[in-house]
Amino acid sequence: MSEAGAGKPRGRKVLKVAAMCLLALAALYGAWYGYIYNQALQPQTGPLNLIDQRVINFHGSNGVTPHNFSLRITAVRYLRVMVKGDHNSIRFYRQVARETNPAYAYNSYQDDLIGAINAVCEDFDRVGYSLLLQVIEKKQGYPKALACACENVSWYAFSNSKDIVAEFGEEKTIAALTKNVCHKDAKVRLSAAAALLSLNKGDVALPVLEKIVLDGSPQSVGAVYALFKYRVTGPDPEAGYCRTSTDELLDKRGMEILKMTLTCPTTNEAKAVAALELSSMGHAELAEPAALALLKVFLIRGDLDCGANKTNGRALDYVTRTLIRMKSKAAVPYLKQLVLNGKASYNASSILEYLKSVDQQAYLEAKEYDDTHH
Repeated sequence: MSEAGAGKPRGRKVLKVAAMCLLALAALYGAWYGYIYNQALQPQTGPLNLIDQRVINFHGSNGVTPHNFSLRITAVRYLRVMVKGDHNSIRFYRQVARETNPAYAYNSYQDDLIGAINAVCEDFDRVGYSLLLQVIEKKQGYPKALACACENVSWYAFSNSKDIVAEFGEEKTIAALTKNVCHKDAKVRLSAAAALLSLNKGDVALPVLEKIVLDGSPQSVGAVYALFKYRVTGPDPEAGYCRTSTDELLDKRGMEILKMTLTCPTTNEAKAVAALELSSMGHAELAEPAALALLKVFLIRGDLDCGANKTNGRALDYVTRTLIRMKSKAAVPYLKQLVLNGKASYNASSILEYLKSVDQQAYLEAKEYDDTHH
């Protein structure tokens, strides 16, 4: 047999061995992948072992945060350990505390926990939901992370993942969330109530949301948004899941809270959001007077510099959008005055466009001022 003829069987043998090695590696990776996921589905109890400590230390020592994870399984493995431990029991954060201070270590742990929650829950699967429930049950001392976990329960409910919620026991989820509507942190109360409302538990959620609005806290805007259903679509190959708001109330009783928001002593931003939502639902008779009243207040007070008062800056944006959407002729002189006072800011172009369509004289006066001063 020639050398060329003898080389062919040897070449085929090498290829066959290489293929078998690749199959063996794939099988090992699949087994390891399954092991990690199965671990994440179990209750995270007991002390941290050496491998657990190394998982966090490896990423932390190399400056890799959960926001930078390229593989989801890395995030799952990381979050499992973060749920099992805390900033006192994880060696890496104890080292951070020694090098800086305990408060910095606490905040670093909480920020990394939030990053890991968001990374794992992007796919709305069983593993993410299992770890979410454990965060809600175990991380009462980390309010930002707790609120983040409650928010992600809402996204599971809005996506096509209600079967996962049912699999883990909807009543179990509801019980865990209900405990948190009385949490001392307002953001946690809001997020827990919003999640309960997404699970059709308006009897528990609506009184909490109403109180948040009445208290006039910074969370009052979120309480208004929480009344509405969101649509989760995807995943898109590049953008992942897309979350968009709708004009549909999760509970019809939420309409009373919207109406109340327009007149109660809450934040101007919450009132502006309520007016905007009511206008999109076709309730111009409620939205227009409220939006006009707010615009007049803003013109009188004049504290609309977005750098100094972003809350009022956003409220002004919502108000102008509401009035322009409804084609409010009553708003024309006030919108013109807003431009003439130099308070229109980034709303100027949309206001001028609207004035041009309804009142040419008002448009020309406002345009002249805008051209001269910008």
